[in-house]
Amino acid sequence: MYIYSGSGVFEVEKVGKVTIEPGSVFLLFPDIWHTYSPAFGQGWEEYWVGFTGVYAEYLMQHECFNPDNPLIHMGVQHGVPEYFHLPHIAIMKAKEKAFTAMVLCLTIQLLGLVYTTKCK
Repeated sequence: MYIYSGSGVFEVEKVGKVTIEPGSVFLLFPDIWHTYSPAFGQGWEEYWVGFTGVYAEYLMQHECFNPDNPLIHMGVQHGVPEYFHLPHIAIMKAKEKAFTAMVLCLTIQLLGLVYTTKCK
């Protein structure tokens, strides 16, 4: 989940409650309790992608993608929302096999951006 604008709170069992500001990324892991909400009366602009599979499990074993520290502040980067819009464009343009490969590549590229921000 990437918060582009606005603010709110994110709470996860291993961290507790934290304030979310623009440019925050928080990762939601399976079987770990969490809740989040935008600030009352303000809201937020959010972008998210869900993924699963062998490669996702491999990535989530690295320190950068750790359920004990699921909050990453990468700052507001104006090009980041495009990573979330491009798969929708791919859906409209691609044939079935090509769609899967394109969405996979875009998701990996997005995760790479988050990774390089947190684990420089």
